[in-house]
Amino acid sequence: MNNFYNRLNKYFLQVANVLQGSSNSASIFPNPADKGLSRENIYKRFLEDHLPSSCKIVSGGYLFDQNGNESKQMDLLVLSHVSPQFNFHIVNGSGKSFAMVDGTLSTISIKSSLDSKEINDTLLNMASIPDKTITSGMMNPYLPIHDYEDWPLKVIFAFDGVSIDTAHNAVYSFYENNPEIPVSKRPNIIHVLGKYFAVKTKENTTLDGKPLPKDQYYFTEHDNPDVFAFFYVISEIQKHAWLSQHISFRFWDELNKFVYPDMDKFSQ
Repeated sequence: MNNFYNRLNKYFLQVANVLQGSSNSASIFPNPADKGLSRENIYKRFLEDHLPSSCKIVSGGYLFDQNGNESKQMDLLVLSHVSPQFNFHIVNGSGKSFAMVDGTLSTISIKSSLDSKEINDTLLNMASIPDKTITSGMMNPYLPIHDYEDWPLKVIFAFDGVSIDTAHNAVYSFYENNPEIPVSKRPNIIHVLGKYFAVKTKENTTLDGKPLPKDQYYFTEHDNPDVFAFFYVISEIQKHAWLSQHISFRFWDELNKFVYPDMDKFSQ
């Protein structure tokens, strides 16, 4: 490995140490809700320090689609630079917001400790993400986005958690019992700090020299799981941020739904 990449590897290891130390500091709060909020802010700061400036990271809220369908509550949302924001109730970084699923680059679920129950609850939560709108002429024909149906990037991050085998069994058991949940509404990465990660594979995926079938979860403790997981999240959201600039989002249609619910002519 070249010298710089050695340094970059050490950099992300140091980031992991800082996040772990900050999480330990959050444990001084007697109220579990205060602990959770503090840990959300720790990961939010990590994203703010590493994502392109065009990304807007907001404390969690709800996603909605053009038909008025609404998700369950998300912890953090990453929005594109063209996405309208509804942040009136966010004051000094606290509070909840809501956002259109079109234009949302990522949703992140933050857990203090990930056990089997938390895994089930979080997977159900992500399954509630509404469908995106894809209309004719929306995509740039010269820049096809092959995985747009899988947007936004869905991240589960935990400061601690059960063993890798327990997590693996919980995830696979959940989807065996809930096969109706589409692959596009399943998390892209599950990351337990300092322990392991699991990624949902794409086409032609090879990890550790092994070809893997599409849409399966690859669990690994790896030598440095945090280095891979952090860089994966950053690079995937950056990719979404760049590609989103080439999508003709039509937020006007959402406006018509509640301003002119019985009129279609304004969307022309």
